[in-house]
Amino acid sequence: MTASMPILSWVNHRIAPDICHSSRFAFLAALLLPLCLPWPQGGLLLVPVGLCLRWLGAERAGVYVCVGGLLAGYWGCLWADWQIPSECYRSEVAVAGQVVSFIRELPRPSGPPGQSFILELQGAVPGCGSPRRLAVFAAKDTPDRKTGNLLTLRGRLRPPPGQWSPGAIPEQARWLARGVHGRISVTDLQVVDAGVGPLSALRLRLAQGLAGLDGNRRSLGVLQALVLGEGGAIARTDWQRFRRLGISHAFVISGLHLGLVFIGSWWLNRRLFLCCCPLAAVHRDWAVVPAALLAFAYAALAGFSLPTQRALVMIVLAAVTRLLGWKTPGAHLLLVAALLIIATDYYAVLGSSFWLSVVATAVLLSVAALRAGPLSPINSNWLLKGLLIQLLLLLLMAPLNLFWFGQLSLAAIIANLVIVPLLSLLLIPLALLGTLITVLADAPDNAAWSMAQYAASWGLRGIEIVDRRVPDWAIIRSSLTAPANADDPVLAVLDVAQGLAVVMQHSDQVWVYDTGDAPLQGRTQAEKILLPYLRKRGVRAVSLQIISHPDRDHAGGLGIVADRLPIARRLGSGGESCRAGQVLYDRDQVTLTVLNGPGLDNSSSCVLMWRYGQFRLLLAGDIDAHRERELIQYWREQVQADVLVVAHHGSNTSTSRSFLKWVKPGAGIISSGLANRFGHPHPAVLGRLRERGVEIFNTALSGTVRVFPESESAEIIALRSGNIPYWLGLP
Repeated sequence: MTASMPILSWVNHRIAPDICHSSRFAFLAALLLPLCLPWPQGGLLLVPVGLCLRWLGAERAGVYVCVGGLLAGYWGCLWADWQIPSECYRSEVAVAGQVVSFIRELPRPSGPPGQSFILELQGAVPGCGSPRRLAVFAAKDTPDRKTGNLLTLRGRLRPPPGQWSPGAIPEQARWLARGVHGRISVTDLQVVDAGVGPLSALRLRLAQGLAGLDGNRRSLGVLQALVLGEGGAIARTDWQRFRRLGISHAFVISGLHLGLVFIGSWWLNRRLFLCCCPLAAVHRDWAVVPAALLAFAYAALAGFSLPTQRALVMIVLAAVTRLLGWKTPGAHLLLVAALLIIATDYYAVLGSSFWLSVVATAVLLSVAALRAGPLSPINSNWLLKGLLIQLLLLLLMAPLNLFWFGQLSLAAIIANLVIVPLLSLLLIPLALLGTLITVLADAPDNAAWSMAQYAASWGLRGIEIVDRRVPDWAIIRSSLTAPANADDPVLAVLDVAQGLAVVMQHSDQVWVYDTGDAPLQGRTQAEKILLPYLRKRGVRAVSLQIISHPDRDHAGGLGIVADRLPIARRLGSGGESCRAGQVLYDRDQVTLTVLNGPGLDNSSSCVLMWRYGQFRLLLAGDIDAHRERELIQYWREQVQADVLVVAHHGSNTSTSRSFLKWVKPGAGIISSGLANRFGHPHPAVLGRLRERGVEIFNTALSGTVRVFPESESAEIIALRSGNIPYWLGLP
């Protein structure tokens, strides 16, 4: 014991004070700055900067800049290895790996449901890079598999989604933050090892126990999310309410939940230690040891997901410093923990869970550290302390919710100060108590889980009531940048993956042409892309909504847009029929004319001509080559356009040579999904466009494409152009 004291004293006096040094911020800047550079190895450019700082006398800051630059360069090299080359898109490959997530069912329009899970690969994909994890999509009738199984499978390889549109968080950021680097659609699957580890077996047993409970599926989904960290079990409509009310952090196991478990356990253990061993508690705060172990066990229940790993790092660091008696401020501990997380999980900063965990942990550490001063009465009152925690969470989470989810309701005050504390004080203890009973007595139908389910049901009902009573004026909406000048005409072909959504604006007029796809599970493209873009542009009402035809990839967001924004007039599917020759708008040099209708199917898609002065843009819907010939015969030279939004996502059934000869476009915009299953755009269509010297923009590669017309020409800007951050690029 005495031999270790000098070491502990040295650590306490030399390392602990050092973590508050300003050079930590130099390290943080050196880590994060390369994310803004267009080169994956751009962090290495900071090494000479660090050496210069050392030469100028700032030795410590120079060392940290060098280390941060080297780490950022290392992660950039890993990112380059994870990329799937474009020549491998939709190619048949064989891979082997371990299932590291629960199996989720995916509904399908016809036939049996499919399944999805995350596979951690064992080795590289021959000739197709070294992605570490793949999202797997398989038919349910393939061999049964569970979490922890080792599999070999064959399937079509695809990159992660690459959607990028103004006002929305890029999909590449979401997938990188999750640590998933590609997708594979299974054609053949074999289970090599059906055995599962003890942790996976325990989680499967708990999941089966929860699934077997009677009662409301929505409340069971909340219970599963709080016990096992499976947020996918929560209904989509509930997630929408949570985001609007700014309480989504309360339903994902992260810093808030692990922190509450840690602090609650520490408080109880501290009092037990003071009663049993008062002298030991004075010298060392041993109560943090069982508290940290309980937080570790809770993280294990959640499968050590990335958010729980990050929160656990912060908690362990706080526990160690407390145990060793370091007098280190909580803010400095949080900074060091954040640096450790970024250094070991670099792309975590691109996801919302990292920031939500950091803020939640910061609030808990701040309140736990209350000692004296004007807030000292709060320290001895657990009710006031809980209210302070929720108030601080509300204030600090508000900007994060606005940034990541685009809006926040003033009803969040009620939700955070009333509903969330009740859920936290009741649900988490009951859920964990029920879990303990299930593990020890194999009794999933226990009173604790039943009461937790009952509390979750009432909580969801309260959240629903609060959300419904919120007037429109009480909803705060945000955008990533300030809205552009609405007086300037602009047209945007949004990156809605395999589908179409176009927004046209001029003066006070807003026209929406199609709304993108609506998958059977997950958010619609209207929610992900269209509505955030409209928010960014400051749009509060739609003057005219045109749905070219009722196919899901064009009309999927019809109901969502109508629910969120007032629409003055509807045309096409779900509204008036499109009539050829109908002039929809003619004012201030802008004319909008219907060339084809009535909008019942592909060939009768509503085709529009948008004119500004002498500039013309043609929206061709999903018409085929036969209907293209009919348009030429009827409209002749009037189909000529400077820009063509290519029909049917670039299908070979459209965009014939004769049509291109009459339209004479200078630029063609194709709206398609990256590595989509239809093979759009077809190589033959691309060849015909190139024959005519047409400049091609494909939203799958370019992101959202915006057209800024002038009286006789137009400027076309693709979002994925110029010197963009390297992680937003495509092979």
